[in-house]
Amino acid sequence: MKAYVNAAPQDRSAAAEAWAASAPDEYACSGLGSASCIEEDAATRAPPGLSFCRPAPPGTPCRGGGGACTPAGCAPRQRAQPQAWQPQAQTQQPDQQQQPDQQQTQQQRRRRRRGLLDASAPGDAGASAGRWYDERFVDGYGYLKLKVGTKPSKARILPNFLGTSHEWGRLYEYARTGEALEAFAAIFRELGPNPVLRIGGRSQELLKAAPSDGEFEALRALSSKAGARFIIGLPLEPNDPGLAKSVMDKADAKLGGSILSFGLGNEPDMWDRRIGGYDAKGDWKSGFANYLTQFHRTANALSGCTRVPGGALPWVKDGGADIDPSKVPSGASDADGDGVADTLEFGGAAGPVGGGGDAGRTYDAWGGSVGGAAGGGPVGARSLGGSGRRLAGAAAAAAGEGSRARFIGPSWHDLKLTPFSLQTMARTGACYLKELSVHYYSYFGADQAHVQTILDESRLRDSVARFSALRMAATDLGLGLRIAETNSAVNGGRAGFSETFGAALWTADAAFEFARAGATGMHLHWGVGGDPERGGPAYVGVQTNYMGGDTSKPYPSVHAPWYGYLLFSEATRGDYVRFTYTERDPSSSCESSVKVWSLIGDPGRSGNTGPASNMLPPSTLRVAVINKDADRGCNVELRLPGADPKGHAELHWLWNSGGVAGDGVGVMWRGQTYAGTTDGRLTGQRDILNIAPAFQDGGEVVYKVAVPPGTAALLVTAAKIKE
Repeated sequence: MKAYVNAAPQDRSAAAEAWAASAPDEYACSGLGSASCIEEDAATRAPPGLSFCRPAPPGTPCRGGGGACTPAGCAPRQRAQPQAWQPQAQTQQPDQQQQPDQQQTQQQRRRRRRGLLDASAPGDAGASAGRWYDERFVDGYGYLKLKVGTKPSKARILPNFLGTSHEWGRLYEYARTGEALEAFAAIFRELGPNPVLRIGGRSQELLKAAPSDGEFEALRALSSKAGARFIIGLPLEPNDPGLAKSVMDKADAKLGGSILSFGLGNEPDMWDRRIGGYDAKGDWKSGFANYLTQFHRTANALSGCTRVPGGALPWVKDGGADIDPSKVPSGASDADGDGVADTLEFGGAAGPVGGGGDAGRTYDAWGGSVGGAAGGGPVGARSLGGSGRRLAGAAAAAAGEGSRARFIGPSWHDLKLTPFSLQTMARTGACYLKELSVHYYSYFGADQAHVQTILDESRLRDSVARFSALRMAATDLGLGLRIAETNSAVNGGRAGFSETFGAALWTADAAFEFARAGATGMHLHWGVGGDPERGGPAYVGVQTNYMGGDTSKPYPSVHAPWYGYLLFSEATRGDYVRFTYTERDPSSSCESSVKVWSLIGDPGRSGNTGPASNMLPPSTLRVAVINKDADRGCNVELRLPGADPKGHAELHWLWNSGGVAGDGVGVMWRGQTYAGTTDGRLTGQRDILNIAPAFQDGGEVVYKVAVPPGTAALLVTAAKIKE
């Protein structure tokens, strides 16, 4: 088996023949007797270490009829089959009296009853049935043993957490034709029932007038077809409140209730004059206090807030309409007053659930030092209805201003803003701020332009630690913190790795990291999406291309990073999804590049309903394993105390025939691909594999999955939530 599984797809037929000649009894029980599975391995370009061939069912004759196949190999017929290898669905023998369509319909019904399949999932009618994963480990792989609990963390992953970010300009392409609208709507629907698109970026600061009707009409069409909602970017750098108001008024008129919020300004620390702002006389002055003055004056005017709720602040004047920048405080770590920490020191360690969370992390804060407790999820995270927001909300309601909180900011270009500065902004904008926002990009030197750079674990952990400190500062005052713009590298990404499959693994892993750290959302930037002459940025998930070069016929061209969006969206799909706790066995040898994320929630159909009720299907435990190591696979043993001992699980595989450095042409998600498509839909037969427990150990149901290098797998099984 090892020689066959580890062979390249084009060499597997020869490996199978050699196996049959050298070990006929073992080969008879391997399931390779029919060439169909070998052909499918080649057709789907399954990478070394992964195969769709399954062992022969127990009892299959071997040794010339004198033996029978068992999970341990060919054995004499009198040998009893181990009980652990006889789960409920292991026989995988359909009723011969049923027609194929009837067989599949009954299988889907069983899966729906167990909460393993969304009844409205598109394309499932073409899914393969009765395919089972061979859980045998692969020699030479590392080993990872994890106990995965069903007790969830307090933090919920908000619906439609993962979104996109787009510059103003060429948005009209999404609805230029009916076919284009249908195709792009199909893309965005993969992100959830109400995907959130942030519109802005550098382009919002360069606006000379409100965007065209065509831009807004396209967004309205996406709202109608895909349920999309929007964060609309307004200019701040030009110091033209009238221009900002014209954009805001047009957006309200065209998009109405589909507007989630308005992003006032973009990356003020990267403005032409860097951080600063204009005073009431129109004179430019540097420093964070002057930026805050301009932001407050503009937001106050646009929102109609008449005073600062929550009590008087020493730096606020003119009844709340303006700020005295000389009185704006700065934290101890920001001696020069630019809002950026002079030294960045964040204690603790971020990482997958169970890895320590926010333990020991502190920051300059209103009211003293704040720390977190070890454990999973965004530890120490308070409800966004916490005391800070309740106090501000009560004051705003008293003033008749409760509905004026429509803005987000500051959309700082990195995570170096001090938590103290973020809190100063939150207190100042308590009337008009809906949430706070930052951006995040990885930064690389010229000698770091290779795919393993973005997969570097220490780089990501450091960024999550910085974000966690900011998130705690925001949450202390009752506001959420959104990553309004991010991607694998700055300035459109880096050719050679931002468009590779490695970027897909980074995307999924980063989304899990920041969701666990408590972000309210994360938006992958696409820039202009696509240009007839220049194409799109390297990191774009779905580029706008044109059929035959005809600019009147745009269509979505899916690139490798998009598949990472799909993995995360499937793992977090449902009504009330939270991270669970895991415990890593010290005997494990797989390195930190193998990440395991466990979540539990109620599948649901809409993703918009509240906590579980007795009308919903059972909860499902989802365990995502992401192997970012390009060279070494990992044998993963998952011990699930809360799983159904009489049930089974499903495996959703993500891999690329070209490895982590390959592009999107060879990427397969659950047996399907976007390669060669123009309609925004996956093509091919969906292949979600069944997997039976390897064995039971006391109250733990144990699953074994061999995860090849540079691949990812999602295991889903019915489970009960343990509060």
